[in-house]
Amino acid sequence: MPSFLQSCRSEFGTDDLYKILGLKKTATENEVKKGYHKVSLKVHPDRVSEEEKEASTLKFQILGKVYCILSNKEKRAVYDETGEVDDEDDTVPQDRDWTAYWRMLFRKLTTQDIVDFEKNYK
Repeated sequence: MPSFLQSCRSEFGTDDLYKILGLKKTATENEVKKGYHKVSLKVHPDRVSEEEKEASTLKFQILGKVYCILSNKEKRAVYDETGEVDDEDDTVPQDRDWTAYWRMLFRKLTTQDIVDFEKNYK
């Protein structure tokens, strides 16, 4: 089984996690989130033809780990200092709290957020 960085190279043409998200190494936490969202829309398995689903699923899984590394301060610091990632984190725990994961990616909206949005965009 190839290492995570080898998988990045074969699927995205680079093992630079920042380049995969279209970012510079100085990217902020918010820029990392936006970069992840932008690329995820391109490679999401639900947005490709049936023939491309398997390859797209692999890309999407790799992209998820890229985001996991760059959005975690400790993992990002290790990657920035060494250029290495922990390949032992490849397995997704079966007891994962998916609601917490979703909240990590997308903040919770309140009714006030909706009202504010309407004021700005109506």
